[in-house]
Amino acid sequence: MTESWIDHLDALFRAENERRLAENNAQAEAKKSGLAAGPYKKLSPLQDVGWPGAPAASAWTSDPSCVLDAPSEALRLADGCVRLLDYWLDIEVARTKKNRTYFNGVGGPEVRTWPSPLPEESASMQLPEQGRGDASIQEEDASIPEEKAGMTLSFTAVDFETANRSRGSICSVGLAKVVDGRIQDTRSWIITPPDGGGFDAFNSALHGITASDTVNAPDWVSSLSEILDFIGDDMVLAHNAGFDIGALRDACDFAGLEWPELDYACTLVLARAMLDLPVYKLPWVAEALNIPEFDHHEAGADARACALVAIALAESRGSDSVADLLAAAGVRPGRVEATSWVGSQKARPTSQRAPRVALVPGEINPDGAMAGEVVCFTGRISWSREDAQEMVVRNGGTCSVGKPTKKTTILVTGDYDESSLRPGMTFGSKLARAFELVEQGQKLEIMTEDDFRQKLDAQEGHRNLPVAAGL
Repeated sequence: MTESWIDHLDALFRAENERRLAENNAQAEAKKSGLAAGPYKKLSPLQDVGWPGAPAASAWTSDPSCVLDAPSEALRLADGCVRLLDYWLDIEVARTKKNRTYFNGVGGPEVRTWPSPLPEESASMQLPEQGRGDASIQEEDASIPEEKAGMTLSFTAVDFETANRSRGSICSVGLAKVVDGRIQDTRSWIITPPDGGGFDAFNSALHGITASDTVNAPDWVSSLSEILDFIGDDMVLAHNAGFDIGALRDACDFAGLEWPELDYACTLVLARAMLDLPVYKLPWVAEALNIPEFDHHEAGADARACALVAIALAESRGSDSVADLLAAAGVRPGRVEATSWVGSQKARPTSQRAPRVALVPGEINPDGAMAGEVVCFTGRISWSREDAQEMVVRNGGTCSVGKPTKKTTILVTGDYDESSLRPGMTFGSKLARAFELVEQGQKLEIMTEDDFRQKLDAQEGHRNLPVAAGL
């Protein structure tokens, strides 16, 4: 008898689990023998969905053995397979995410029941409409899948990588242009850093670019002109726009150029407003939105991932423009002008709270970057713990000691940095406790020291550096 389709899918399910088990064993053996350094990402077994019995044969096929002799029955079977795989995927997502509600007010994965057979009268049946799917990040010369019909969301996503600790040491740029809800064009290239400060080993380890790669690379003057031509009149989006737009401004300062006029928004701020996650770095947000893994800190890949994050967030709110998305999330856009700038940040009303009496009232900003936050520190940071806690208080927040509690909203870790705070890593007890609290529904963000410093950065400013003639 011909193998039934339910048995065939069950066989595929079991084969995948065997593959995952074999790969885990191989990685563990390599780690034990010293052939692999650092932690590895253990593959979890697929959750057994408890395969339901096949529906009545008359409703799906003309023969229980799935030997089909009519096109309409073949279409019906194909539709059943698609629905079953969709059902299976939802259960797997719900398991791996532990049924966490990622979208505030939108809800987590939908739990589906066994799909009902299509009506008998559906003679001219069509397969289910295909949406955005997994939003795979495409190579620059590959075709990029269409987004939802009728979506008018348009913008340009930008990412900069830097050569050293100076924000203005831009050594590469990535650009992704989105038109009507789909990525239409992408660009990326290496740039000779305008600061002249050379390359730090830490930065090169992140993005793989060294001084020798920039010998014949274009300078910032020509690169900025090309970047602005690509952006055109678009709103600019970046993940952690405070860094990327700050890098652009500082690079212009080094090169003696005027700041360009740009409107921009930050997908990091949007993610904080719309998602409940333990960490809001780009790989964590992308994973939560089911965007496949990408080459983090390769500027082109980061720009494309940022674009896909913005598209996913807009779809979750039914927003057809960046302005609609910002309004739905309660986020203000940022703007750069020739002599001033203002950051993209979460909108909040002016506080009426009185300053704390422990510090000089004039030195406290109750509406500062830490307003309403309860901050806990763990690990070794470059500041003294007392100075860091004082900065929290001076910026409108409060501090807690010991392990994170149910009141903690930010955990700053000195034990992890940009290279090590990634999904799938092994974490210490305080971070493990923070992840546990997030799993229980608490709004708590884990930050590196650099993230903490950036959050304390000014949200607006003016330029006082004399510049040469503009571009």
